[in-house]
Amino acid sequence: MKKLIYLVCLGLIAVSPAAASDSRLVADLDRAAQWQIDHPSHARPESSDTKAWVMGVFYAGLAAYDKTGADGHRFLPELIKVGNRNQWQLGPREYHADDLTIGQSYEDVYETDHDPRQITQIQKRLDHIIAHPSEGPMDFRTDGVSTRWNWCDALFMAPEAWTHLSNLTGNPAYRDYAIVHWWKTSDYLYDPAEHLYYRDSRYRPGPGVTKKVFWGRGNGWVFAGLARVMADLPVEKRPDFEKQFREMAEHLRAIQSPDGGWQPDLLHDPMHPLASEASGTALFCFGFAWGVNHGVLAAANYGPVAERAFAYLRGCEQPDGRVTHMQPIGYKPTEYPADGTAPFGVGGYLLAGSEMLYFKK
Repeated sequence: MKKLIYLVCLGLIAVSPAAASDSRLVADLDRAAQWQIDHPSHARPESSDTKAWVMGVFYAGLAAYDKTGADGHRFLPELIKVGNRNQWQLGPREYHADDLTIGQSYEDVYETDHDPRQITQIQKRLDHIIAHPSEGPMDFRTDGVSTRWNWCDALFMAPEAWTHLSNLTGNPAYRDYAIVHWWKTSDYLYDPAEHLYYRDSRYRPGPGVTKKVFWGRGNGWVFAGLARVMADLPVEKRPDFEKQFREMAEHLRAIQSPDGGWQPDLLHDPMHPLASEASGTALFCFGFAWGVNHGVLAAANYGPVAERAFAYLRGCEQPDGRVTHMQPIGYKPTEYPADGTAPFGVGGYLLAGSEMLYFKK
């Protein structure tokens, strides 16, 4: 509770007393978090690798939820246990954005625990990347080992690890790297007319590609990544990020489904509609709620969007805590099983819940 009061005083959490006292919501978020901890490899075998992005996104969400203090910080020991089991190592691929994801939760733990071991490895990795920048292509089809942020998911997986470490260490080089490379990816994959991101070069209009396809969860990764990066940036570095965030928010608000979610195919074919999907919706919900809570989005226009989205997500949580209606690991819009779940989607749900606990009405 002392930490929560401290964060509120700093203005890092905007508290709505009614929301903060919602014991039922806290219980729901606790149950979802505990279900995923108890079922680490439910989605696919690689989910049991606690350094891989699949679990890394879950731990990022768990860390964000724990930092609110709403649960009495009962998940911090779990995060420390995972870090110790991993020896605070990252995934093995030097430049791959996915293999930095777990570093986000290490940094969150360090922010509370202040053990230098917790960020030593990610600091070494980022220092090496700065000293030996990748010259790989932005074309996803020819960059087989993904040495660049050349798919939109990467904008959630990597940049916040850079910007947060910059704040923790006081080294602006990490922040500056993230900013430069965010806009390289944006220049390549952002559609300025639709205000959405193509997943990768295979979906950009060109020879053999005539239909615009914007994947729901892929754009969710970007929208949530924007919020998490902006939270780390000084005010003078934020205007371009805020502009893109507002552009995306306006289009996403216009295409929100009546049930509060978003479909896997954001510009869906009305003749072949897909059901709303929870993992992408969770990321959008987090972004909208963060934007309202931090004054980047107008509450009157965007607050109802977040509330409808979160109502949809709570309807996906089962009595035992399992969160369903998630598309499995993929890269394009597809149908999914109604009982589908995945650790990264639970991480998104916890990110959304962390903001909705203190949602500004």
